Amino acid sequence: MTNVHPLRESKATKKCPYCHVMLKAEETKCFQCKNKVGPPDDFGIAKKPTDWWSYLIAILSCGGFAYFLFWLFFLKDKG
Repeated sequence: MTNVHPLRESKATKKCPYCHVMLKAEETKCFQCKNKVGPPDDFGIAKKPTDWWSYLIAILSCGGFAYFLFWLFFLKDKG
């Protein structure tokens, strides 16, 4: 009996997390949906890479909204 999980087909392949097509383990972009994919996990499903631009835009948007609220309630009547 081996310690290989039954869902894991082969170490030479991985599954795209977006469209579930089988890819070679060394591929970094899915040929079907054109999304970037990372290394496979224990179950053979490729990891989704972190989208840092989205986090940066969200943080800047929250900061801008917080400044707007500060201006609206504390600075608007002083001018």
